[in-house]
Amino acid sequence: MKKVLIIIIMACMVSSCQFKPRVGSPWMQKLLYEGPEGPPKFRQGWRDGCETGIAGSSNRLQRGFYKFKQDYKLAQDSTYYAGWKVAYNYCQRYVFQYLRRNII
Repeated sequence: MKKVLIIIIMACMVSSCQFKPRVGSPWMQKLLYEGPEGPPKFRQGWRDGCETGIAGSSNRLQRGFYKFKQDYKLAQDSTYYAGWKVAYNYCQRYVFQYLRRNII
């Protein structure tokens, strides 16, 4: 019985490494994580900026999964930084409004 309990706990720990709680409505998930069409550096900036924006305005549970993310090698690239900045602002405001709407 003890071995089974240990296996179950380990399986839960391993599977939780890939889990991130969803923020926002289901139809917005693709835009939040993939972003609009554009060059690869812009899309990478979008993903990193959106994760940072979510971390900035999410609740405590979500802050445990989202963090500040910016590729320091690409931060000087104007395409990457434009994607990062736009996504940061968009995702931060979207999540703030989404959470505020569900509380009230």
